[in-house]
Amino acid sequence: MNFKMRIVVMALAFGVIFSQTSGVAISASAPKVPSKLILLTVDKTRSAQLSFPYMLGASNGSEILRVEYSTDAGSTWLTSAQSPIVLTGLVNGRTYSISTRAVNAVGNGIVAIKSGVSTALVNVITFTSPTAMKVNDQDQVLLVSASGGETRIYSTTPTICRVILNKVRALAKGTCRLTASNPGNSEVKIAKNISKSFVISNSTPTAPGIQQPLTFANIRLIAPLVDFSNSMVQEGSATHFVNQGWFASGLKYLTHEVAVGATLTLTYHATDQVGLPLVNKVVRLAVNKQYSSSNASFFVPATGATITPVAISQNGGLLSGTTDVNGNVSFTITNTNTANQVGNYTDKFENNSADSRIFSQVMPSILGQPSEAVDLIDFQFHKPIPTGAARPSCAIGYLWCAEFNETASAFSASANNSSQWEPGLGNGCPRLCGIAGGDYISYQAENNALDGLGNLVMTAKRAGASSYTCSSGNACAWTSGKLLTKDRVSFKYGKIEARIKVPAGSGAFPAFWMLGQDIDQNPWPGTGEIDIMEASGGNPNVLWMTAHSPTSACMPYCGGLSHAQKPDLNTITHTTSLADDFHTYGIEWEPDYIRWTFDGVKKVEVRKSDVSCASCWQFNKEMFLILNVAMNPNFSGPIPSSLQTTSMKVDWIRYSKYNGYGSLTMR
Repeated sequence: MNFKMRIVVMALAFGVIFSQTSGVAISASAPKVPSKLILLTVDKTRSAQLSFPYMLGASNGSEILRVEYSTDAGSTWLTSAQSPIVLTGLVNGRTYSISTRAVNAVGNGIVAIKSGVSTALVNVITFTSPTAMKVNDQDQVLLVSASGGETRIYSTTPTICRVILNKVRALAKGTCRLTASNPGNSEVKIAKNISKSFVISNSTPTAPGIQQPLTFANIRLIAPLVDFSNSMVQEGSATHFVNQGWFASGLKYLTHEVAVGATLTLTYHATDQVGLPLVNKVVRLAVNKQYSSSNASFFVPATGATITPVAISQNGGLLSGTTDVNGNVSFTITNTNTANQVGNYTDKFENNSADSRIFSQVMPSILGQPSEAVDLIDFQFHKPIPTGAARPSCAIGYLWCAEFNETASAFSASANNSSQWEPGLGNGCPRLCGIAGGDYISYQAENNALDGLGNLVMTAKRAGASSYTCSSGNACAWTSGKLLTKDRVSFKYGKIEARIKVPAGSGAFPAFWMLGQDIDQNPWPGTGEIDIMEASGGNPNVLWMTAHSPTSACMPYCGGLSHAQKPDLNTITHTTSLADDFHTYGIEWEPDYIRWTFDGVKKVEVRKSDVSCASCWQFNKEMFLILNVAMNPNFSGPIPSSLQTTSMKVDWIRYSKYNGYGSLTMR
């Protein structure tokens, strides 16, 4: 609307001294809320941190008072002091989104949203070339370092050389080829593999007629294979034993799991100080070695003798054998403990800290310490994995199900349950250290129960003055329940659904998820992980649906914490708290494709083409199920002191074919 205005200036003594008429335009519209912020390119140059720079949009007739942002889809808003908005303490590989808005006197402006993926720093391996060796030389220390993470070295010519405890052992004449890999960690990316090679020649034979006096012996276990790939390496203890003068340099100390009742045939290879085979030498094998607190029992088939736990200062048994022309000698012993005496089913030490430990320390000797380097092995015995599990009785159309309809009892009391589910125990180390809440939780079998109303109940409880140790090394604040079908039931493709009521309370972190059946040979994240459901007590309306995979080709070893998450938009926000009622969580899984569903409705999806490399897709294989309730303030919000217990209820789990795909393996 336009008006004309006349301005007149007067003085009492002089009358009018100035007069002017001009047009004035007055806006007919009132001030409005601000326009969207202009969100610029996300800065990802720092590990575990994202910076979201922004510029102000139009103020729309009212001064902008402040800029606000939200990291929980608008549930809470924080004030930004200046551009950029910086998020720290993030998990690398995870997608983070922020909502932003400007605020003026009229109200909150239009929301602008930006997402970014937190990225680890570049990781570089430095690998010094090994020098030439001869067969049966002392193991050569390998010099390797990296920007971060754990570097592993493996041999691609295992018949020529083998890597043991970061040393290379010359086995035969030829070219030894080694590869160093590093999967990165929370700070650095997976590194580019570095390969080195060197020549191994035959040992120099002793001159005819000249016999070298035996001053040092190497006695190594060559069968069965016991190394870092299938055993727990006790490198710190070995170093301590050597420093104390109890053993010679070159001691290798490992813990290896064996099924109770197994017959072990142990073959050793003995060489002298220059690497020549020791022929026709007597080797003594201590079983239940003195000062080891060994408590296993054995039968010796060759002699009919028995070996039992004895006083700590004595050897339980001392067997004798003579090396052959190749320097080899074998001993056979049969374990006579029973399943009700030993700890848990084998899980490659995931439950090691919680096992009821029945073990035998075994050591060979020729000259006696400290004039020999040996392999010292703790053989730890576990329950045999149940076989021939009966397929559950399920409704028509389902290949497998878990209905949890038994009478109220401890979950393990059901024979069928124990043949298909294994309780996860302890903090998950070393295979899943820090994964699934191991920093705060010690998983215990008694936290899993059947309520007699058709539900599995998994309960997290404050541990009080806890005697349990978490992966952080501190006492665990909580105990909780965890179950898995590993080595019992595995699934490849198909439709998997579970009806679950998640636990309430800030800090609660329930999950229904899957890992690759090959995890023992292909550590996380190389094994692949499908999170069918993850929920957060601190964000009770939000559901996470995620596939975790390696960030680049890293076979044969893919362990570490550097991983990729897909799909990029992997959450939905429900209208009410997920803990208010039961909901159905599921996936529809085909070759190269996974789709997530919530209460039967399709929500998000991921394809093989979405990941960074072809071999990064780790989901076209058998996988097993896991259920657990973690307590994790980093992911699920601070845990209030008033929260003492919280539970997840599982009504049922059902598995069927989907689009013709779906196969079940019961072991």
